Amino acid sequence: MRGRDLIENLRRELEALNRRIENHPFLTEAERGLLPKEKLRLFVENQYYIVYHDLRSLAVMVSRASHPDEADYLSRLQQGDLAAFQTLLKLGEELKAPFKEFSELRVLPGAVAY
Repeated sequence: MRGRDLIENLRRELEALNRRIENHPFLTEAERGLLPKEKLRLFVENQYYIVYHDLRSLAVMVSRASHPDEADYLSRLQQGDLAAFQTLLKLGEELKAPFKEFSELRVLPGAVAY
C-alpha cells in the first residue's frame, strides 16, 4: 500500500470520530462563546499535565533513538510540543490559571487516560 492510500484510508476510518469531536459540546460552546471560563481553566490544567509529560516521554525517546533520522523526527515532535506548552502557559496566564505544582492541578483521570 502506498503512503497516500494509507492516509486516505485512515481519514475515512476516522471520519465518524472526527465528526463526534467537532460536534462535542465543549467545542460548540467554546465556538459560540458560551463555555464557562472555569471549564476552560480546568481544560488548561489538564493540558499542562498531558503536554508536560509528553515532553518528558519524547525526550526519553530521543535519547533512546537508534538511528539519526529517528532522533531527528522525535526531536521535531518534541519541539512542537514545547511550542504548544509555551502557548499553553500564555493561555493559562490570560485565564488566571497559571502553571503550578502537579499535585495542585485538578487532573481528571478520564482526560489523561490514553
